[in-house]
Amino acid sequence: MAALKQGRQFLDAFDRHCMVFLEGCFLSHSDSIIGIIKTVQLSTRALQVRVQSVVNVCATGRCSHEYVRIVITMV
Repeated sequence: MAALKQGRQFLDAFDRHCMVFLEGCFLSHSDSIIGIIKTVQLSTRALQVRVQSVVNVCATGRCSHEYVRIVITMV
């Protein structure tokens, strides 16, 4: 569960700070920046799959641990 929370914090920081920098460097380093964005995109998709899996488990009533429910509301 900590990985989900940390993943969200990383993506928020990446969006706030790194995207501005990458936009400024895009013309001179487009191939490298595209590679970075693709890697981040794969990571966000993996996080999304894991979050959806936990949401589905809880939605079917198989989630009995309150901590998992709290983490879902945080993500």
